[in-house]
Amino acid sequence: MKTIAVTNASVCLLDKVVILSLLLSTILQTYGWGKFDFSFILTSILSVIYVFKNGFKSTLPKILTIYFVYRVFVHVISSSSLSTIFPLGLLKIYMAYIMFFSIKEMDLFYKYYKNIAIICLAFFYIQEFSYHILNHRIYSVLSFMPFALDYDSVLTYYAEMDTAERSSSFFSEPAMFVQFLLPLLAICLLSEKYRNYPFAAVITLSLLLMQSGNALLGLLIILICYLIGFFKKVRGPVVIFYILIGAIIIGVSAYVYISSDIGQQLLQRRVAIRSDSVEEMGYAGSGFVRIYRGYGVYEAYDPLRKIIGNDDEKYMLSCISKSDVSSFFLRENDLYFNTFQTFLLFTGIVGAIMFFFVIREEWKQTNIAGKTILLTFVGLSFISSLYLTDTMALYLLLPMLMNESTKKKKPITT
Repeated sequence: MKTIAVTNASVCLLDKVVILSLLLSTILQTYGWGKFDFSFILTSILSVIYVFKNGFKSTLPKILTIYFVYRVFVHVISSSSLSTIFPLGLLKIYMAYIMFFSIKEMDLFYKYYKNIAIICLAFFYIQEFSYHILNHRIYSVLSFMPFALDYDSVLTYYAEMDTAERSSSFFSEPAMFVQFLLPLLAICLLSEKYRNYPFAAVITLSLLLMQSGNALLGLLIILICYLIGFFKKVRGPVVIFYILIGAIIIGVSAYVYISSDIGQQLLQRRVAIRSDSVEEMGYAGSGFVRIYRGYGVYEAYDPLRKIIGNDDEKYMLSCISKSDVSSFFLRENDLYFNTFQTFLLFTGIVGAIMFFFVIREEWKQTNIAGKTILLTFVGLSFISSLYLTDTMALYLLLPMLMNESTKKKKPITT
């Protein structure tokens, strides 16, 4: 098995902590006090330290910086009161992104990423063994820590986990674990420098066991990119042989998975993602909420807001109440939308176009592993809420790091 040698001994302690804070952010979000979860607190402190040390010197993609400026502009003109006009939250996110995008050491990042993933995967399989053999899933959330998730208490969360059919390791839900693992899978399969097929197989199996729509979509995108990269390297009649063998392996694997109990459970959930799921089930499933609901709210925007966007909560709630999808918002002040819908709602058509230009700018500067990560992020953007989160930063940072690692061509020890 290849091990990557971190040759740059000049990496300071702050850089190492920043890398760890990004990789552990979705786990740390479980703990804290409401919006002030541990990830928010740690990132805020590190951002302030970073700015004091380095100033506002930014290596963010230019179009992403322009988007932040535009986002602030929309926020200011959308504010309905003086108390909300100053964009403190956006400033915090911008400072965090500047800090995250200052990371340059891909070798060290990969080392931390892989080691954290190994620990999380090991605990995931312990949970699976406990659930299927002992009929009890080991809890990953610590009851003595302040609980930041949207539950009445940690005991309510435990009660839900007791009846859940899927493990999520140290993450609060399987989708978050999936989103953490997918970029690593792309790196292990498609990066010549960090390729690790055995570890990629373990990650793939884990993703399938999670029975997640995020996992299946991500796996499909990564598989297609891998096959494209593979067949670009293969020439001559042997291509037909590889296609035949690959088709047999994929077909048999898909049949075995779909025929299993886990596959059948996943198929039973497929109705929740269809546009007619409300008529068939009588209620809005989680898939409908993630994929379709936000477009109904956007339709209720006035023409100008559709173009430039609006992030005022009062305006959005009023649009929800008069939209055709108002009955699908069951919780008070529910503003959950997938990533693309959030770009569209908060910053209009202008922001949605910028979203794709951000992808385009990075696409031109990265390798096939980085391109695969970007495509995976685009796919997830239509089914998951990653807007300006640390997870989004991870998906946008890695393609840039892959480009840097290719340029530097650091040595690998085996």
